[in-house]
Amino acid sequence: MTTPVLLAHRSNRGGAVVITAEGEADTVTAPVLRRELTAALEEIGEAGTVLVLDATGVTFIDSTGLAELIRANQQCETKQIPLRLVTSPELYRILELTGLIEIFAIADSVDAAVEPDGMS
Repeated sequence: MTTPVLLAHRSNRGGAVVITAEGEADTVTAPVLRRELTAALEEIGEAGTVLVLDATGVTFIDSTGLAELIRANQQCETKQIPLRLVTSPELYRILELTGLIEIFAIADSVDAAVEPDGMS
């Protein structure tokens, strides 16, 4: 059995902070996602700057990974920072099945997510 891996890194794009995540977000790897999301929120620091989570490379997510997304969404709402998710088909389906799709702003692409109007 292989150990799950989640790679995540931050970049700036079009005035937004973009976190790109690839791999499996589960109990073992969720701290990687938490670190990047926390660092991005500290980097942004001001209301209005968009935080984009590009999760198109996420192939699996469990309840721990979902909890990190929910936590980040709550922190963004508190700080008035728009959070936009770009999902893989697998993640989108899980968000649908759990009813969490309703609480997130889902974008079709990173390009759409960084647009000032929010989504295309």
